[in-house]
Amino acid sequence: MPGYRPYAEVTEKRARRPVRGLTRCWCKPAPTTKNPQTCVGCACSQWGRPCAGDVCGCTGLCDNAFNQISYLVDQLYGSDVDRSRLRLRPCFVNWAFQKKVALRNQEITVDSLFDEVYPRLVEYDEELVKYFADWNESWLVVVGNRLNSNLEAQAKRGQLKRELVRYAITKEGRWWFSFCGEGTNWVHQDSTWHCESCKKCMSCQEWHCALCDKCTYGMSVPCHWCDGVSASYHDIHRKEHEREDSKKASSV
Repeated sequence: MPGYRPYAEVTEKRARRPVRGLTRCWCKPAPTTKNPQTCVGCACSQWGRPCAGDVCGCTGLCDNAFNQISYLVDQLYGSDVDRSRLRLRPCFVNWAFQKKVALRNQEITVDSLFDEVYPRLVEYDEELVKYFADWNESWLVVVGNRLNSNLEAQAKRGQLKRELVRYAITKEGRWWFSFCGEGTNWVHQDSTWHCESCKKCMSCQEWHCALCDKCTYGMSVPCHWCDGVSASYHDIHRKEHEREDSKKASSV
């Protein structure tokens, strides 16, 4: 492990999702434009939330694509779900924001998302397959038409699709789906996180330096571009020092 710098400044930055009700905007159409649309990239939409009429001060034609997210939530959970408990993965929010026209037109559906995430599930590693073993067994029963009736099979198929998509785009489980880049795939929360600043998924060994405004690799080493360190840097070295002292004491 590289030499420890006890006085190194912690420069790690992690964007924290604001508490629901604290995301609000006051967008107004530019006076020089004929387009009255606002909220195309406002403080609400960047967190995957609709603008709320009771707290937001946006005027003009609110064009927050996530104002229409309720249709997808209804497909996933039903219309009686408590939306305040819904936690979408930041990766999905960023992906959906880039496809805001499709989201606004209600073209992002459970079926389209299932077609995106399911093929990657069946071709992935043993740990993921084991995690979804019960789900996959039920899915194979449906696909093999081993249920009593077509109506039963159709209902079960829809239920299983919704369940898998919820795992993929919400914080329901340890595995989730990364939509970033060309390497879209299922990832584990202990190995991958989505950087809100860089707008892409990163290894859990990477952290975002606020001074350099970019991610850098190595929780136990300084930033590659400055002398800043991660939030866990000092704790990692303290524990390593304690282990070394313990070994020395036991060898005496």
